[in-house]
Amino acid sequence: MRFLTALFFTPAIALIMALPLILLLGAWLWNMAALPVWDPSEARYATLAANMERTGDFMRPAFWHHGTYQTFAGKPPLAFQAGGLTCAAFGRTPFAVRLPSFLAALGTLALLYWGAGRTKPLPLLATMVGFLILAGVCMTDMPLTFAVTGMLVAFRRYAVRPSMALALLTGLFAALGFLTKGPVALALGGLPAVAWVALNGFPRGMGRNHAFAAALLFLALALPWFLLMELREPGTLRYFFLNENIGRFLVQSYGDRYGSGHKFFFGVAVPWLLLVAFPWGLSLFRKAA
Repeated sequence: MRFLTALFFTPAIALIMALPLILLLGAWLWNMAALPVWDPSEARYATLAANMERTGDFMRPAFWHHGTYQTFAGKPPLAFQAGGLTCAAFGRTPFAVRLPSFLAALGTLALLYWGAGRTKPLPLLATMVGFLILAGVCMTDMPLTFAVTGMLVAFRRYAVRPSMALALLTGLFAALGFLTKGPVALALGGLPAVAWVALNGFPRGMGRNHAFAAALLFLALALPWFLLMELREPGTLRYFFLNENIGRFLVQSYGDRYGSGHKFFFGVAVPWLLLVAFPWGLSLFRKAA
């Protein structure tokens, strides 16, 4: 109810709107269950999650590709493992493979509330087109958003009042992001923290043992899967880091094993931002914004 009050400003209106919003949430969950997987990437990720549950092998993301059952080395396993667990609980269905994204969306809103200390930012994010869509599809984007938000929020609170618990929490979310999509999680969650330190200096009360403990926790959680997969299938690390995380940003033909690179005009991220942030992205055109 506090969330609704923040959205509609008065408790009376919030109470009136509670039922329609609950029905809307129910309709969204129904769509997750009723609509078949539709995007090629969603179908692939759904298959990887379902195969983990079917085979019982939760370390190796694998699927049939060009007539061969092979490892998918394009992404780390965490999002697929989460989908495999929900498949074990609810069956190999569209709803099951999409549920981790929905839970990650709820977790992102909870982290935003924890970081901001107030509820008014939540309706802005919860009603963005891109957020709503990604909350109901089987993709790595929403789990990555959850992990990156966790990194930023934990570091923000650490900057205000350093503690070992917050340092470890930052390392934990960094590991979750890395195991979801790789180095991009450290770029999205780490570069803002580095920029903040460059502008403001290290937080007062920060201890070297805090940074060491956070880094150690990150390595302990994120490193084993990559090492085990390299031992199991040599060349996995080379392909993942060089092709998927360096080559794809430098050249069109970066050696993608599972598809083809997409061609878009320079600056396409700007209209995409306005689209996924609709309707709130329109505020960028206001002077007050």
